[in-house]
Amino acid sequence: PIEALRTLAKQYSVGRFDTTPPLLNYGPNEMRELRDEMSGMAQRAEHRDDRLKRIANQKEILVKELHHRVKNNLQIVISLISLQSRQAVSPDQKATLEHIHRRITAMALVERLIIEGGDNAVINVHSLLEELCGLLRRTYLQESLRVQLKFESEPIQILTDMATPLGLFAFEAISNAYRHGFNGLGKGEIMLRYSTNHDGLSVLEVEDTGIGWRDLSKNIGTGHKLLQAFARQLGGTMDVSCLKENGCRVAVTFNAKLAYSERKNEIAAV
Repeated sequence: PIEALRTLAKQYSVGRFDTTPPLLNYGPNEMRELRDEMSGMAQRAEHRDDRLKRIANQKEILVKELHHRVKNNLQIVISLISLQSRQAVSPDQKATLEHIHRRITAMALVERLIIEGGDNAVINVHSLLEELCGLLRRTYLQESLRVQLKFESEPIQILTDMATPLGLFAFEAISNAYRHGFNGLGKGEIMLRYSTNHDGLSVLEVEDTGIGWRDLSKNIGTGHKLLQAFARQLGGTMDVSCLKENGCRVAVTFNAKLAYSERKNEIAAV
């Protein structure tokens, strides 16, 4: 009886709660009582696991529904801004509304990738940046004829919470390069790169071969403030520097692995 109960305990310990308890037709009654208690514990554990799975599935469905609603609401906002932009009389107002339209379109892109990815906890950086570059090339169609946009990225997964500020940081940096980096120049190049440095930190950088920023101490404007805000959301630091020859480099360095590890610990605790 002891061997039979030891075998049963091993089966239960690895989650095989459907194992049929031994009959134990011989031996003391205490053994059968112990068998029944172990069987009852296994049934309670199985019911608990089923309940937790149902809760997890419900939560996943709710998160997906939330992302769908956010995506749909963003599409409504995009349509309203497009309508307002067409009615704008002032060229400055029209340009401002168009740029807001582009930023919200980038947010909608991230939401779409989260929904399509299936796993609402993480998103593939390579896919995100590839889609973002395609969006930017279409957005700045005339500029793309003379300024080539390239990107390099490691196949890294990051939390979806970080995907939006990361994507918007890249979008803002590249937009600034397209809009201000090549005034008076012919052809050029913009490089978007995502990598891991020697300290294990994630680095997103945008380099261009344009005219550069002549005075980095100046308040450059809304775009620069947005870049700083997105860097803070990532818990990282931003760096802006002029290259030795021509052009500019804008980068954000942050700890994606630490955030991912903390989120896994939160999920495990739940």
